Amino acid sequence: MQALDTKLMSQKASLANQLWQAANEPHKDRNGNTYTFASTTGADSVKQIIQDQLAPYDQMHEALGNKQFGLAMYHANQAVARLGDRKDNLSQGPMGEKIDTFAVLNEKMGPAFGGMLAAKLATTDIPDQMRALFNDNAVSARAQPDFDKNGKLILLNQHLDEAATLEKQGKITSSMRARYTQGLVNIVDDLNDPKMPTADKENVVRYLFSPEGQGILKRFKTEYTDPNTNRTVPGKYAVWTRLSSPDVVNSIAKLSQTDPSIGRQYKSYMENEAGSELFYKEFQNLNFMTGHDDLHFKYTDGANGGSPYIELLDKGGRPVNNIYGAISQAPSQIQNAQKVVGRLNQALAGMSNIEKGLGGDVNQYVLEFMQHAQTDFGKNWTGLPAKLMDSIAASRSPSRRIEDTFKNLNTGQ
Repeated sequence: MQALDTKLMSQKASLANQLWQAANEPHKDRNGNTYTFASTTGADSVKQIIQDQLAPYDQMHEALGNKQFGLAMYHANQAVARLGDRKDNLSQGPMGEKIDTFAVLNEKMGPAFGGMLAAKLATTDIPDQMRALFNDNAVSARAQPDFDKNGKLILLNQHLDEAATLEKQGKITSSMRARYTQGLVNIVDDLNDPKMPTADKENVVRYLFSPEGQGILKRFKTEYTDPNTNRTVPGKYAVWTRLSSPDVVNSIAKLSQTDPSIGRQYKSYMENEAGSELFYKEFQNLNFMTGHDDLHFKYTDGANGGSPYIELLDKGGRPVNNIYGAISQAPSQIQNAQKVVGRLNQALAGMSNIEKGLGGDVNQYVLEFMQHAQTDFGKNWTGLPAKLMDSIAASRSPSRRIEDTFKNLNTGQ
């Protein structure tokens, strides 16, 4: 048995050497670029894969050392069965999924992509307890390994729900979850990185903006201060601002030049998110305030390439920011109204960026959104287009149907 054990360990060493040689064997992708499995996957991942393959030798060695010869035979039979059908089982289980994923990265994005992605993962500020899960999800998001096989997408909302479950189970804190989810949102940075291949950017669009992944903003709280750290925790408005920022919109517009469906998908997705989580709720909140005599609102259009925005005024028409040294010194009613106005302006800026970047009339677009959100323009509003104000006045006529109020607004009919 000792002689058998010696032979097994010798065979293990020989097989380990063969596996490392195979991992470092050069190959060429479809573009003629040279790569190795080890250089693309990373030394640690290769080490883990090889250890997994050699595990039966360690199990037999331990059993023989303990004179458990029947157990050693059991492990030997398991190894034979495993090797006999390894072609069927190689891509099954967690390690097989990783092999599949890296194969997709090699084939579609080239051997250099693995190194670039590894650098991004290493510099992302993620809690240690979440690092392994984040790395796996961040890689699969960019590879979308299941997409071409059965149409199953890997989506951001799935990964957000995964983190929420961990928090409910008490395995992570809310602060850890916030950093993890922010790291996933920042995958959008790939769109603006000239070194990233187009295939990666298209997969990032699928991950973030597919219709099946609708509803990410409702998975975030509004920004709040963590009582334990006294730091502001980014929420739905921070996510919205990042996903609708000019650099993201410009990147989407570039991708849309070769595939117009990307721009349409992105715009539709962002409209739905804004409507359900930002515009409608906040404009409804604003409607509760428009009847107060000391609260007035001014709409300023996006002339000269700017973004439309709303300004809070006092009853004398003065901006509240010019009255109080700090908004915290204002009455609570004005403070609350200013918070709502500030959040709405974040939303309006994002929608303006999207419409401007994808080619459209920003003011018309924003006003239509405000109308669809059932904004009460009838009280304490200034700065709105004359046609809109005329429509509001006409809607008060007993013979006027409410559904005609905003009909043909652009023509004035």
